[in-house]
Amino acid sequence: MLLGAVSGLSQIAVDLRQEKDAVQYSAEEFLNSVAPSAASAAYNFYMPAAEQAVLGLFTQRAIKAVTIINEGQVMISREREVERTLPNLGPATQQDLIQLETLLYAPTNLSSGEVIGKIYVPVDRSIVAPAFVPRALHRGAG
Repeated sequence: MLLGAVSGLSQIAVDLRQEKDAVQYSAEEFLNSVAPSAASAAYNFYMPAAEQAVLGLFTQRAIKAVTIINEGQVMISREREVERTLPNLGPATQQDLIQLETLLYAPTNLSSGEVIGKIYVPVDRSIVAPAFVPRALHRGAG
């Protein structure tokens, strides 16, 4: 019986790690897809487009904030509270922040590689898919 409990807990730990990696990967991919829009907004210093880039990034549940830097100056910075999906059960379920950063390139001549700014996005990897909790409880009980 003890072996079954240890096996179940180790499977939950592996699942949790995979979920956190998936959250990070999804945020990275989404950030890379939004970066050209953010670069265009920064290049033209067009605030409505910058707001749209922020709102687009906020469709990712684990993204806590977005900061777009244009030539060393903060162009826009927004923050929000994210809804936890894991109950607070100790170190494995506590907030797990990572900072993603992407360079923004001048959209007029992408081949020149002219960096005009950066976009920073803190991601809370503890904001896993909501389906993880019932799955983990099922594994823990089973």
